Amino acid sequence: MRGFRTAALAALILLLSGCGDDVPAKRGRQRPMPGGVATGAPSPVSLPTSLASPAPAGPRFDPSSIEIGYGPCEGQCPVFTITLFADGRGIFDGKGAGPFTDMDTTTLVGSRTFKVSPQTYREVVAALEPVRPSGRRMIVENEPGECADHIPDGASRSIAWAGEAGRSDALHWATGCVEPRYAPIQRSINSALAKLPVIEWIGLTRRSSAIE
Repeated sequence: MRGFRTAALAALILLLSGCGDDVPAKRGRQRPMPGGVATGAPSPVSLPTSLASPAPAGPRFDPSSIEIGYGPCEGQCPVFTITLFADGRGIFDGKGAGPFTDMDTTTLVGSRTFKVSPQTYREVVAALEPVRPSGRRMIVENEPGECADHIPDGASRSIAWAGEAGRSDALHWATGCVEPRYAPIQRSINSALAKLPVIEWIGLTRRSSAIE
């Protein structure tokens, strides 16, 4: 059993690294926007509230919860969110197939709860701390000071740290922004996910209209 989990963990790290650190080997078709207008980037999943509304910068706080989100791309990219609370409660939410029936998704589609120790929660917080902004940081095309080198059809990563009295920090990274300075984001996320019991749920499955 231990050997199986070690192999599964290694496969997860390779999978997730391939969707973020490197330039995609293949570029898929452009996703149509409502009204038939095409765009070079996939439609993002809903952002956490802390990303939708700017948070004021301030002193560091101990987060009472953390949310990690993966958005869609035109290649083999799992789409999911994980919410983890300080007491160790966790919620995994695997997304559906999206606009294209052949889009790759997580192995688990839907929500499932899990539990880790408070110590594991603190280890996840520590793994993500190196990339935590003070307030909100958006790494997307046309954002001042960000994303000078951009490739279309990339996925996205989001992390939200929530605290008491509405305090929050938030990071959103469009992985089409491929500058080396962004590579630590994926490494920190990989380190955090490796500490959670979600390996079996973050696989890739191919949905086909022939079997739906």
